[in-house]
Amino acid sequence: MTTRDYNEKEWELKLSLMGQKLYDRISRSRWDFAKENIPNGAYVLDVACGDGVLGKILMTEKKCRVVGIDVARNALNLARENGLTAEYCDISEDKFPFADNTFDYVTALCCIEHVINPVHCVSEAIRVLKSKGNLIVTLPNAVNYRIREDFNKGIVSPELLHAKPGEGMHVQFYNYDNEFENKVLSKISGITVTFKKGDLKDKTKYTQKEAIRLLKLIKRNPNKYSEYVHWIIEKT
Repeated sequence: MTTRDYNEKEWELKLSLMGQKLYDRISRSRWDFAKENIPNGAYVLDVACGDGVLGKILMTEKKCRVVGIDVARNALNLARENGLTAEYCDISEDKFPFADNTFDYVTALCCIEHVINPVHCVSEAIRVLKSKGNLIVTLPNAVNYRIREDFNKGIVSPELLHAKPGEGMHVQFYNYDNEFENKVLSKISGITVTFKKGDLKDKTKYTQKEAIRLLKLIKRNPNKYSEYVHWIIEKT
């Protein structure tokens, strides 16, 4: 099975299980983080854009110009319906279909953990960024406390593998501390990490009191309690 076939199958499962409701109705802190850190009117490439939920947010709320790339053609069709210019690209191995120094911002939100060659993906994202442009990355933290608790029970966590139908399995694993920096960023020149933050995946699934408590724990020990990790990486 090719990468495209696998991802298209997963998108079909995802959409069927969601009962036709739009993916953009789901709350995710990765979209909030990107929106907070991308200014009005920016030219943005959304890597692994899926159905275009982030692009729709940025175009509607920030008046950005957004282009998306993805390997699943059914997701690309949905992205186009949401108003994006969306192009086919296997981000693990294809050259991104854009010239050097094109975009103000590139987003790669919860996709790098799905690709076989993450160094290629990030290198291409940096190539198409303008000088002083920013790559915004979100990755799941593979060592958060819930995953540790599953291992202590003798269970390989479904959250770690992302193995539920329609999710698309993870093939790379990173933590808050330094896995992404050591495995990927250290192999790419001309970049600087300017910001890093641990976060919850979806604050709406907790009560306000629970969310406040967990965010305090993340601040105290981000490697243990972060569910997501956000990076801002500048092209120097």
